[in-house]
Amino acid sequence: MKLYHSTTRVAADAILALGFRDATRSYLTDREWTGVWLSDRPFDETQGARSEALLEVQAPDDAELTPFEWVEEGKGYREFLMPASMVNAWPVQMVDRGGTDAMRTPVRWYAQWTANGLLCPQGHVIENVGPARARAHCPACGRDFEILDDAHPDVAKP
Repeated sequence: MKLYHSTTRVAADAILALGFRDATRSYLTDREWTGVWLSDRPFDETQGARSEALLEVQAPDDAELTPFEWVEEGKGYREFLMPASMVNAWPVQMVDRGGTDAMRTPVRWYAQWTANGLLCPQGHVIENVGPARARAHCPACGRDFEILDDAHPDVAKP
């Protein structure tokens, strides 16, 4: 499921580099809540969002989102307040406001290596990716990925 997070360009760059961080606020309630706001559709300024940048998060199809959903009658969209640790486990990329694939930056994610090769965020094996590669292309997904770590099994650990 694709989820969206609207923010400033500076914040988006920080999120892409370091991951989401939890925010704690009352959000017009009588208690404090902690997490990262995501929705099932992009928001813009008319809906109160900072719209300099739009991040798209690819939640796995089997992700249990219901406990994090903020339900309001007649809202017309789904909105979630989720732990940053959960969201940071999923691929995130910046997209343009029109949502066209041509404007997407490569998906950034922490590499998962197996004996057969690199796993893309959707679980497909990408073969012939060496430890010196910073990017990979998954033929099954048709998407480009930026590898964020050096967890290749052939890379010596300090």
